[in-house]
Amino acid sequence: ELRQQRERQVEQPKSKLIFVQWKDKGSSKSVKAESVRRLEGIKFKARGELLTFAARHPGALSGYFLAMIHQKLSAGRVTRGKQLREVSVSQWAAQHSGLTETRDLREVATLGAVMDCINMRDLSTAMDTLSQRIVAIQLAKTAGCDWKKAEALELVWYVEAHAVSALSQAWAKVWRELKESCNAVHAVSALFEVVLQRGGDFGSVLRHGLSCRRRSLSEHKAVQAVRDFVRGGLPSLQLSSVKEYLRHAEGYAGPSATTVLPLGAKAGVPTAAAEVDLASALKELYPEAAAQVAEPGRLLLPATQRPWKLKRPVVRIDATYPDFVRRCAKAGLQRLVKKGRVWKHRGRRLLTGGFAVPKDEFEDRAISAMVPLNQLVDQDKLVKPNLPSLVKYKRDARHYFHTLKLGRRWGKYMAHPPIRGEGGEDRFPLHVAAPMGFAASACWAQQLTDVSTTQAGLPEERRVRIDRPVPETFPVWGSVEDDVWAVAEVAEEGQQDRVCEEWMQALDLTWRDLNIEVNVKKNVNGEEAEIQGAVLHEREHWLGASRKRRGDALWAVLYVLSLRKVPVKVIERLGGKLSYIMMFAPHSRCLFQEVYAWLDWYRVRGVNYARLWPVVWTELLAAAFWMPLLEADLDSPWCDRLELSDAAPGGHGRAGARFPEGVIIDIARYADVRKVHTSLNTEFGIEVDAQYRCPLFRVEVPFSEHWNVAPRPGGHSHITLEEAAATICTEKKNKWAKQPNSFQDVQPVDLRRGVPERDRVLTFEMQPGIPFWQQRERIVLRTCSGPRRDGDFGHWLESLAWEQGYAVYVMCFDPCNERWMDLEREDVMVWLRELIATGCVVGDMNSPPCSMWSKARHRPLENGLGPRPAWNTLLTLDVNRIRDFKTTPAAAYPLAQVYVNYIKKHGGAFGERHGRIAMFLLSGLRASSERYQAAVASFSDELSQRGIPFQDLREEELDELVAERVIDFFEETVEGSGISKGSMLVAAVSKIKPRFRLTTSWKVLDVWRVRVPPVQALTFPPEFAFGLAVWMTLAKQHVCAAVVATCFSGLFRVSELLHLHWKDFFLSPKEAVMCLGQAKRGLEQKVVLTHQSMVKWLTNYVAFCKIQGWSRDDDDYVFPVSYGKVGYWMRKGMAALNLTGHWTTHGLRRGGATELLRQGMPVADIAIFGRWLSERSMREYLRRGEVSLMRMRGQIRRDDWRRTQVLAAMGPEVWN
Repeated sequence: ELRQQRERQVEQPKSKLIFVQWKDKGSSKSVKAESVRRLEGIKFKARGELLTFAARHPGALSGYFLAMIHQKLSAGRVTRGKQLREVSVSQWAAQHSGLTETRDLREVATLGAVMDCINMRDLSTAMDTLSQRIVAIQLAKTAGCDWKKAEALELVWYVEAHAVSALSQAWAKVWRELKESCNAVHAVSALFEVVLQRGGDFGSVLRHGLSCRRRSLSEHKAVQAVRDFVRGGLPSLQLSSVKEYLRHAEGYAGPSATTVLPLGAKAGVPTAAAEVDLASALKELYPEAAAQVAEPGRLLLPATQRPWKLKRPVVRIDATYPDFVRRCAKAGLQRLVKKGRVWKHRGRRLLTGGFAVPKDEFEDRAISAMVPLNQLVDQDKLVKPNLPSLVKYKRDARHYFHTLKLGRRWGKYMAHPPIRGEGGEDRFPLHVAAPMGFAASACWAQQLTDVSTTQAGLPEERRVRIDRPVPETFPVWGSVEDDVWAVAEVAEEGQQDRVCEEWMQALDLTWRDLNIEVNVKKNVNGEEAEIQGAVLHEREHWLGASRKRRGDALWAVLYVLSLRKVPVKVIERLGGKLSYIMMFAPHSRCLFQEVYAWLDWYRVRGVNYARLWPVVWTELLAAAFWMPLLEADLDSPWCDRLELSDAAPGGHGRAGARFPEGVIIDIARYADVRKVHTSLNTEFGIEVDAQYRCPLFRVEVPFSEHWNVAPRPGGHSHITLEEAAATICTEKKNKWAKQPNSFQDVQPVDLRRGVPERDRVLTFEMQPGIPFWQQRERIVLRTCSGPRRDGDFGHWLESLAWEQGYAVYVMCFDPCNERWMDLEREDVMVWLRELIATGCVVGDMNSPPCSMWSKARHRPLENGLGPRPAWNTLLTLDVNRIRDFKTTPAAAYPLAQVYVNYIKKHGGAFGERHGRIAMFLLSGLRASSERYQAAVASFSDELSQRGIPFQDLREEELDELVAERVIDFFEETVEGSGISKGSMLVAAVSKIKPRFRLTTSWKVLDVWRVRVPPVQALTFPPEFAFGLAVWMTLAKQHVCAAVVATCFSGLFRVSELLHLHWKDFFLSPKEAVMCLGQAKRGLEQKVVLTHQSMVKWLTNYVAFCKIQGWSRDDDDYVFPVSYGKVGYWMRKGMAALNLTGHWTTHGLRRGGATELLRQGMPVADIAIFGRWLSERSMREYLRRGEVSLMRMRGQIRRDDWRRTQVLAAMGPEVWN
């Protein structure tokens, strides 16, 4: 408008010449230079006036632009200036720009963020963003236009992550919910922007993230925590360091392990080992442990209870492993013995594994993989130590385990991989000291530490134990295995505590007398240090993970959230790291709910890479936001108000009273003590002792005359949910009644499901049979069931289904369980029909009168009532007359097994998702039916998580999605080894969608095979095939020999012969006929062998079966041998004949077809004889066979070839 107004004010020349103007598609070519210069001057002046106006009014340009966007995208006109502030250019650009390239999206996101900052009058942030982008472009230019270098300097990187993961539209809603959930989120939003700006101007960022005029006390605390976190320990973003931080995700085992290192000369070895007589040191205080150290039989399982098969240990050794063993033998850590000195289990030597883990840049830490020996240990005899965690003064024993000398009889159980001795024989290193990796080593180490602290005179009343109340005053001390620490309170900073110093000096002397070396490098004498991953700050008095550790975790979370697909093991490790950090702020653990469900979902299915669900993505981001607040402030005052809660079926209530602060602290100290584990699944609930006290009892609340009681009506049908609601309501009300600056309080919980049991992790499961089921879980309705009991149909069905990997729950419907579970009510039947319509119900079980399947048997009822009365009738009867729980059904287990077999056969709810037609089409593929169903089910589940219905997809949409999934398989596998997964998925979708061609998916598979050619089976020449058969016969493997010869002559697949019955086998002096009931490519096919050599071979085999006395009934197999045994003896035979290579059973079929082609048989006849449906695929088959045969003839030595020919010439005469 300014430009047009300026141009209108220009005086028109008196001549009739029109002033020169720019036009989009102007045609005038002859323009005077004077007119052009005059036009440029006017444009320059107008541009200057425009910039002057923009400088005086910072938001004018973006305001006008946003007004146009608001008018086009929103309903109605712009009526208030507030509407201009609400429009986001970044959101508009991400949704309506239509751009697809990452580079363009990044540029538009950056410009949109700048315009948003200008619109909010935050010029400093806008200029920082622009300058940072200029630096990124300059670095990318100097690096050879590598835009990946510029990504690390982006300030609006999360726009790309949202665009890739399709979460941009849901982000605004998630952020609003986060803001409404807690006041501290405002401060955390400021943290997020500070992190992105590398610790820039903190105040400028807070101006639009917080209201500086009025903040609550909690907001002040949060802002201070964020400021301390950012300024005190926030590291800079280094992609290599983040990946190194997440590198531990691979674990210490498995083929993809990266943390495990080969054991070699770099592993640390002490100068002297096994100098502590462990049995003598433990004899006085722990006589049973001393006996276990000397006598292995006191700790190992009896011979009758030992497992038959032991697990295979992890073995990763380096070429320098013999040097490491010699160093250990020289130091006294191991001794070398002959193989006869190694103990045997079931006739096989008990060998342990070995590997190394990173320790520092100078040496690695050697680990003995004592997995087989740990299986032989009686776990009930192990003494499990208590592990407290308080730090300030610390002593660490160096090579602690290597100094613990064991009894000599333990040596034969601890053999490591052998080395070659000087005489050429194997020498096995036996461990002399307690190895790291043995189950009992940690117990014995803790007991020796207890002996040391007792001899050093450390007072037991000052010790922090997990099963005793914490001492009331300082100093205190604690221990865990080879670490001993103490904590004290001093008056001034830098002052030392004399008592703790005397404790540490006495411990040093005691360890010196026991020949235990102290690791001086790890000693802590009052200074700041991170010990066992925790920091107790000297001045600020907060306890938690170090700020550097939390900064690393923050960057790791942001890096994981930026990935398109995340390794499942990385999320497992990251969840463990975050759980440890959250340990110091237990309330924060409620953030993770769907993260564990996501892990369980993909871990059960064996998926290595997967996309994060939107809710999982949000939970991880929320955990990153809370990172600065995950610490316990030990100086926070206590709330003197104690709130109690209880629940009933009709509602819940709370009662509160005020007590002195000392009473509250004592209640907290005694309530935090761990007691013995109590089973919560007994028949009568929680068991009580003789004084009618619950074992979960911790502390008795003192009497008070002033209790404020407040009832509240409930709305939950289950008592567990009502208890949870009562706890939450009480805590919420307690927050309002607290002092303004108090943060520590006691919250008693009357909820038995909130108490973890032994060997059970606390989950969101609320009650057996009535869980919070999700879409992936399946339900079996159990009507007229009676109460749930261990050993009934529901118990066995859930147990067996979970063992098979299926999430199946039994929902028991009976008025005795819940009042509303009355099948005579119409609303209940409507609810059941709606539940069945969702597709999560896979079956039902209806009990007849006087049920024989349920553990709850019926007694006859009075007044002529049946065994299934309505609820109103039950209220008038005596409960003891209705049910008797003493009968155990004998048919519950087999009936549950039938249900599980049906679910396993049909792939869970596969038929419900894909229909009867898909199930019928896949049922024709008998051998591969389950694999096809699993492939389609996994693909369908992934689409459902993305909100895409599988059945409603058109052909081109389904083709594109399947092709993308195949490409994902290609990117996830190493060297393209996972092509079978992609082929299985494409083939399975083609089977259930026969009208879809899936052209793109098949082309993707073809390109995969071109880029990574599959490994072809070697072709068997006739000399090799019959030479191998003769060798197997001489090795007394007559069945395997007959299988090899028959597969080569009749072009059989090994699986076809192994499923051949005697009723389908016919032998005469002139020919042998075999009828295949169902082959891979068709039904009812006949194979006739007329070659006399082969007929004679089979005749000798039938005679051999008669001599052996084998049964030859119609349903018996002709060749009673397994596929694995045939493959094993084939590889062993080819190795004995010195014929190296990748030999498989399929090479017999390929070799026989190639030999027939070489003898001149027409291709069409070979296709019929070999039962190929496609002549084109058969020609390609033969072509590869000829090429493989030509290459082999040039690689096999002549002597080996002649030796094999001599064996093959024997033919069927070898039977004589």
